[in-house]
Amino acid sequence: SYLQPPASFLAAHIDDGRRELNFSVWATYDKSRRRRKLDEICREAEARAMPLPSYLWIHRAARLSDEEIRALCRWTEDESAR
Repeated sequence: SYLQPPASFLAAHIDDGRRELNFSVWATYDKSRRRRKLDEICREAEARAMPLPSYLWIHRAARLSDEEIRALCRWTEDESAR
């Protein structure tokens, strides 16, 4: 994460991710935004859009199995129902 240009690439991905979803400020999201974000988490995982392919180049073990995706989606559904 200290070498250029990979460091800039990584920092940009982190910044983009935090703008899209930041659990540090989750409590400030209204109920409909939380539900929408939870739904997006499941949809992105089911579409295998997350983790990002660029992340998986280095962290191959981070690829989610079908069971992990189902567990993540169950969590988002349970969280949304709260």
